[in-house]
Amino acid sequence: MNKLSDIDISLSQGQLYSRKHFIVLWLALISSSLLIVLGIISLVLSCIEWDREILFVAILCILIGIAFLVVLVYCFVKDRKIKRRVIIWLEDAVKLTAMANKVDEFRAGFQLLSVKLRVEFNLNGVPHVCESSAKCFGGKPGYLGAFRRYVDKKIDILYSPKYDEVLILKATEL
Repeated sequence: MNKLSDIDISLSQGQLYSRKHFIVLWLALISSSLLIVLGIISLVLSCIEWDREILFVAILCILIGIAFLVVLVYCFVKDRKIKRRVIIWLEDAVKLTAMANKVDEFRAGFQLLSVKLRVEFNLNGVPHVCESSAKCFGGKPGYLGAFRRYVDKKIDILYSPKYDEVLILKATEL
């Protein structure tokens, strides 16, 4: 039986968050909440003593904390939507071995190098070729940094013929 926890990334949806991703997200969530609380406390103190600098810092802390909070909530919601889709694709998924190749690479500004990936495999003697189409914030469609670790390697995948979706399994290291 194929499990959701065995999947690392989807060619069409992108990275599925693992436990270590969620630890970082929760720490960031706690940090942004503390920043908002610190901003509120500073706002109250600035009203008591009427200090312009503290008022400015308080408002800035609150705005930055809220901005981080919005981004973190977006990450949680996006991951949940991706995992719902993947669960549907797992119903008819077939485990195969495939070859992953780099189609192109792209660097947007100061971001890490992103790669567009092509996966080639055979299903019942019929060759299939699928390219990544995942969309990420601030980049080109199909280009993700997470695809770099699969370039020019044989990988294990799950392929859903009904939905024409490729799910790359986590590498099992010995």
